[in-house]
Amino acid sequence: MITRTGRALRRGCGAVLRAGEWLLGLRGRPLAGVVLLAACGQMVLMALLTREVPEVAASYPDLRIPGLWLLLTTLVLLLGHLLLGVTTVVLARALGGRGGLHRTPSVLAVLAPLSSLPLLLGAFVARPDSTLVLVLQIGGLLVLATQLTRHVALTQNMLWGRALLSVSLALLGEWQLAHASVVQAGVRAGML
Repeated sequence: MITRTGRALRRGCGAVLRAGEWLLGLRGRPLAGVVLLAACGQMVLMALLTREVPEVAASYPDLRIPGLWLLLTTLVLLLGHLLLGVTTVVLARALGGRGGLHRTPSVLAVLAPLSSLPLLLGAFVARPDSTLVLVLQIGGLLVLATQLTRHVALTQNMLWGRALLSVSLALLGEWQLAHASVVQAGVRAGML
């Protein structure tokens, strides 16, 4: 039993590291479309989870206003991810990193929505204060921490400990964003 669990964990960690290699292979390609698609997907899931779209749509008879609200909120979310990515690079440079931006903001803007996807989907089927939602949130944050730390360590040519320290602010921001959306969904659904 223990050996099976250990093998499964090793396979899972290997898949996480291979995903990072895949992202590094995208360096030569424009990521703007992928970044925008990831941000839109995260925003739509968050809006559906918190039931904000029907409320905004009911407030305005013209459906262009809720569409504009969703677009502007997605752009603000995207700008927040990009700002956290730039902050990560600035912190890495302050801690001894020697690289440039190297797509760190766009990599964060792609990884953050993808790592919060299981949490947002899990919040549809479970209570916001359940163990499942907490495990999904911690798991998504660990995947994001692993991938982003690996990317910063490689692009800034620094040790893993310092790279993890430089991505800590971005990780705290992502934790708060995911936690706030799940708690708001629970409050609106009357579960909390």
